[in-house]
Amino acid sequence: MMKKTEVIRIYTPITAELCVATPNAMINGKKSYIPMPADAPLEWELISEVEAEGGIVDANYSLISSQKGHSEEGQIELTVLMPNVAENPAKTDLLLGVNADSLPIFGVDTTPHNKLEVSGTFGADTLNIIADLAKRGTALRINGIHVDADDDKHFTGRVVERQFAHDGTSTGDNNHVYPKSDSKDQQTTIRTLTGVNAYLDGFSFLKMPIYKGVAVNMTIETTYIK
Repeated sequence: MMKKTEVIRIYTPITAELCVATPNAMINGKKSYIPMPADAPLEWELISEVEAEGGIVDANYSLISSQKGHSEEGQIELTVLMPNVAENPAKTDLLLGVNADSLPIFGVDTTPHNKLEVSGTFGADTLNIIADLAKRGTALRINGIHVDADDDKHFTGRVVERQFAHDGTSTGDNNHVYPKSDSKDQQTTIRTLTGVNAYLDGFSFLKMPIYKGVAVNMTIETTYIK
């Protein structure tokens, strides 16, 4: 009996939530070129629905990306701590993807809290460099975040993806909730957010709560679209 051919169409994102089919596909696990039917309409589809159905969404096939350069996969390490001292507030928000030099369209102060201690791949400037990467390329896509916190209190909050139009109008939030631990987990202070698929492009950010005295060590899986 002949083995059934498995064809999985490859889609490319056009916004943070929408994608479109490309003339590329995976045939039995190998990348192939299969032109779309000439009479097929160009339809936008939700990334979440395509991925739920087993489709592939890959920014490397973006038309925008191919015009301006290419995309790179990478990892950025980021550690943030607000020291446990009396003058510090109990909690503050970390805004990933913006900084003091961002456009003043967000309705909040995008300058990192001056009580935060930052380190990582680019040292104390890691947070600012993430924001600069987001602004200078087509986008910095956050694929996933592996988090190792000093206390599982950190995971009681959620990561909020907030997007804005050029006129400062909010275009909506997308909440990313940490997976819950159970009685079998030996390390409740380690969690991973997968499938984040957040596009940081200078008009959006990820908001993460930072609690006093709780260091948050992150490995951020990224795709930089030039």
